[in-house]
Amino acid sequence: MQDAIADSLRDSVTNKISASPCLSILIDESTDISVTKKLLIYTRSLTSSFDVETNFLANVQIPDGKANTLLGAVKKTLHDRGIPMSKIIAVGSDGAAVMTGRKNGFVALLNKESAVPVVSVHCIAHRLALVTSQAAEKVPYLKKFQGTLSDVFYFFKKSSVRRERLYALEERLQYLKEDNGPALVQFESQCPRGSREFDGVEISSEAGIEKQFSNIRAAFLQNLMSELECRFPAVATDVVTCMSVLSLRGLSFLSEDARKHWGTEQLQNIIDFYSLGDKAFVDAEETLREWSMCKDMVHQQHYPCTSICQLWQILTSRHPDTFPNLCKIAQVAVLLPLQTATVERGFSVQNLIKRSHRNRLSSQRLDTLMQLALGPPVREVSLAPAVTKWRRDKKRKLFC
Repeated sequence: MQDAIADSLRDSVTNKISASPCLSILIDESTDISVTKKLLIYTRSLTSSFDVETNFLANVQIPDGKANTLLGAVKKTLHDRGIPMSKIIAVGSDGAAVMTGRKNGFVALLNKESAVPVVSVHCIAHRLALVTSQAAEKVPYLKKFQGTLSDVFYFFKKSSVRRERLYALEERLQYLKEDNGPALVQFESQCPRGSREFDGVEISSEAGIEKQFSNIRAAFLQNLMSELECRFPAVATDVVTCMSVLSLRGLSFLSEDARKHWGTEQLQNIIDFYSLGDKAFVDAEETLREWSMCKDMVHQQHYPCTSICQLWQILTSRHPDTFPNLCKIAQVAVLLPLQTATVERGFSVQNLIKRSHRNRLSSQRLDTLMQLALGPPVREVSLAPAVTKWRRDKKRKLFC
């Protein structure tokens, strides 16, 4: 019955993807409890009302993490579901070299076979994590501090005696959690300046420790700002950032002259990306003409510009033939996978299902159970086909 219901859920997701004009995929790899390499695949697709849906597609076992292997697994999964590879317009990943490498990365290999340029999106959450880790890595004291924290963790991790001593220390320091004042003020009231003892424990400090701390903090903040500017530049010309212009936010506050030139530079970057050689996705001249008309229409009709999905839902439903090229670009814009947190949550579900006492769970059974856990709610899917399939698979005494 599990297999029959999972197949119904798969069919439901496949039908949604097939009805979408294009799709983006979110992929990441990991190793499960049985040291088996897994590839998780999610899709983002459009409904007829221009709403975006993110769906779990498959959990696939792979022999290694090479780009060719990943591409082969994705192609096979989509082929088995009857979904053409030509629908893929963007790939979201954690930014690993195997995904984003310019020559032999997953997206590069996919672009060589795709009829449409595929956008590679480095997850924002992963980029932000790199900002903080790289900023701390450049400060020797913080690097040493991270090592000390790691050593402390492993010191207490598997020793019940040490953990009990740690809990006892925590009990003695409970007053630091009270709400009647900041912890630092309370500590200083118990251990005033010049004191060398606190609760029977001798306290030692080096000369100039406060200045040293101030210098470390300043160095970390400077590195943090540099990393932020590097990974999140204020003026960016990449196609993902330029897509934000399609929301037309702030257009109503511009003068007529300013409105004529607004967003043209960003749109030109998008056109350059999508009108290269035999992979032309849009007509360059027509797209610029549509852009001028679109700005005037949105301004005159007072269409809402607070949400890119809401705006283009209106434009595609009311003016589908007026902006054919812009509608294509808008479909890509709303489907861009800016973060891959969904995939990380998928791995959490995988590890909840395949645990140490279920480490012999086969890849097929794991995928089935994940379909049930992550697929569409059962109440939204007709179970009649599942029951029919369940009855047809084998002769059952219940129906004899």
